[in-house]
Amino acid sequence: MIAKEINDMMLRVVYRAGDDTPNNSYDKTLIDILTKNVHLYDIEDAAKATRFYINNLATENGDTEKMNVDQFFNQINKVITSLAKNVEFKELAEKVIEWFDFQLITMAESFEKIKIEFLTKDPNEIIFVAPRPRFDDMAMDAFKFKNCDVQFMMTLSNLIINKSIQVSKKKLDQLINFIDQTMESYGAFLIFFDVWEPSSSMKYDRMLALSDIYYIDYSRGYKLNGEGQKVALVG
Repeated sequence: MIAKEINDMMLRVVYRAGDDTPNNSYDKTLIDILTKNVHLYDIEDAAKATRFYINNLATENGDTEKMNVDQFFNQINKVITSLAKNVEFKELAEKVIEWFDFQLITMAESFEKIKIEFLTKDPNEIIFVAPRPRFDDMAMDAFKFKNCDVQFMMTLSNLIINKSIQVSKKKLDQLINFIDQTMESYGAFLIFFDVWEPSSSMKYDRMLALSDIYYIDYSRGYKLNGEGQKVALVG
């Protein structure tokens, strides 16, 4: 079940990230809420304030859009080509391209890793042989939050690059850093759930280290802050 749920989330978040035509109520509502929060808070806090709405709106609207694999890759490559030409927001555009490249790599490698199980079993019955941490359900909730953060950062990046919203240089820098942090945490969760195994450990060493920390945290049910104090596994 874990494999299918993560697979569905990966497809959904990449599909929506590559969709630069906000033409339905989901997109318009999200943009309104996101814009308000970005003006009120720093980028990280704005993302947290938007998670609830992204998760609820996605649940209410369901996965109404479907595409085959060729359409999917064509759409993403089309977006990357367009971003590569952007000069005004070059640093942000390059960071978004880096995310898309990373997402496509993880999807290709994770699908390869689990495709045998999908070909031989009912996806709803897929389980992992390896023992899972005691608080695995909390980890899945955290990964859902991370998918919301991806939707937030891709939607905001799109709005900025298309000049639909203006932000200060400070918040633009915050967004670029937020993309880096989200990419690192997202990859660590994929490793943690054993649906992706990095082909180049040197390039993804921080994700590998973070996935080890996740395993410890979600085995004992809490994490430690900078002062060594126990804190809840949220956010």
